[in-house]
Amino acid sequence: MARKSNSTYLPTKLLPEQGIIWSQQRLLGLSSQVIVLLLCLGLIASVIIQIGQQNLLQERASQRYSELQSVANDLSEQLSFQRFQTLSLAGDELLLQQLQQASAEKQRRLQSYWHALQQNINDLQGIAVYSAIGQQLLTEGNDLGAKTLSSNLLKKLEQLERHQVYMSSVTFSSAAGKIAPVLYQSTKIYATDNRFLGYLVTFHAINNSLLEAKRSFSEQAAPLLLINQEGQLLANSTNASGLARMPNVLGTNLNETYPALWQSMQRERYGQFQGDTATLVYLAFQLETNAQQRDCYLISYIDNQFVYDQLSLWRYLIIAIFVVLALALSGLIWLSHLRQLLE
Repeated sequence: MARKSNSTYLPTKLLPEQGIIWSQQRLLGLSSQVIVLLLCLGLIASVIIQIGQQNLLQERASQRYSELQSVANDLSEQLSFQRFQTLSLAGDELLLQQLQQASAEKQRRLQSYWHALQQNINDLQGIAVYSAIGQQLLTEGNDLGAKTLSSNLLKKLEQLERHQVYMSSVTFSSAAGKIAPVLYQSTKIYATDNRFLGYLVTFHAINNSLLEAKRSFSEQAAPLLLINQEGQLLANSTNASGLARMPNVLGTNLNETYPALWQSMQRERYGQFQGDTATLVYLAFQLETNAQQRDCYLISYIDNQFVYDQLSLWRYLIIAIFVVLALALSGLIWLSHLRQLLE
């Protein structure tokens, strides 16, 4: 019986002129090593890129949280200034003269002064003066005040001490044909002889206050929302549609549009929330009003894809480095096998 040739399994040279012979087993070993190398390098490159993206997102989120703290502090300072402004207007000499000895000229000068104030102070939307029984006497602005103060509000104002200011919670007004969030402050007006003359009310646009406070943001186009403790949208710094589940219309409830985010906000007063396409950052702060001390929330979010796009050059550089490294290591593996054959 003829013996089967084993020449196909011999890796060594039979004759010098045959050159180097690579067996199937060695080629398979070389291929498997190169494939494992490429998989490992690809995995390492992917992990490095993901870590870089997450670190940048975390850095941006931390920066945005610091900006939200600045906005909260700025809003509190603006409210304090508005209190001072209301007291100053109530003690204005021109107003006191008009209430005690009214004349058309005094009223014209007074309203001209009020109009100039509104032109120079963005959040000041209107000024009104009411009698001791709640009847409107003077007004300047977008007709935000009612002609008569409600009995409930009048009772609260009657309890004010001198130099004390009543501040409402944020309400929605339809002045000038648009719905806007408004906060009003009121104080008593006293004559120089301490006679009680009535009430002065100032109206302030929260949207304008929010835009003013947002100047601390490094990205002015970034969204900024003000939410009350019930989850209602009180103010929005941008008209852009933003995220699909974030409220866009004033009065819309976050608990209905994005319940997972709202539940996270209820558990913690500040933090981050990873959405499908964005990283949301929120901060709770107290808006002190005479109505009651209430929690409000500031929310902003960072588009993940926008951050990733900023890393595109760095990502391509990492890929290029690992491609070169893969070629170099593959060459070393091939040379190692070649050396073994030569030996």
